[in-house]
Amino acid sequence: MGLNVTRAEELPERFRKVFYEPDKTALRQGLESNDPEAIEVAYWKERNTHLRIR
Repeated sequence: MGLNVTRAEELPERFRKVFYEPDKTALRQGLESNDPEAIEVAYWKERNTHLRIR
């Protein structure tokens, strides 16, 4: 199958998939600034080397 468009945004909505992924940079900044919304969904792991998303 080929496509007559070059970008997925050009396809009708019913022919597209939307993918969501965590913005770890924004979450890290939120945790560092004690943002309540970030704290609700993420936390520091031991030694502050990893970020875990709930």
